[in-house]
Amino acid sequence: MGAMREYEMVLILRNGASEDAVTKVIERIHNPVKESGGVILATENWGRKQLAYEIQKQSKGNYFLVHVVAPSETVRRIERQLKLDETVLRHMTVKLDDNVDPQARAQSYDEEKKAAAQRAAEESADESASDSRRRPRQEEGSRRRGERHSASSDDSGRANAAPSAGA
Repeated sequence: MGAMREYEMVLILRNGASEDAVTKVIERIHNPVKESGGVILATENWGRKQLAYEIQKQSKGNYFLVHVVAPSETVRRIERQLKLDETVLRHMTVKLDDNVDPQARAQSYDEEKKAAAQRAAEESADESASDSRRRPRQEEGSRRRGERHSASSDDSGRANAAPSAGA
């Protein structure tokens, strides 16, 4: 077949679709990719979300992301099948890269995922440590704010004095 390319496919499936119907749609993507010598890098279920507008009288949909390396002919065939499938409300395919080695890309994708997970874990640990350090300061700052606003002042910053009775 032709040169391998990297694609991301986002699918919106009917809200009431059965698990069997969802599995069949995902298999309609996976099987042709594997048959053509391509690789499925990831399949993510993003869950049920509210649609921005109704599509075929549906206000919610199940979102899926499928990340593949496959020839363009295979992707065209998959898109044609998705258009005919009543379970699929919408789909979008984005080409990410040309002339990709499927096996090398699969390895680098796994490494990228591991590195991203490690960074997320480190950031989460840093964030929780910094939150525990910030809490006393926030309480102290709120006390200061209360003191500042307890005395009213004019634009010059001096406290307003009550008018004298003799004037």
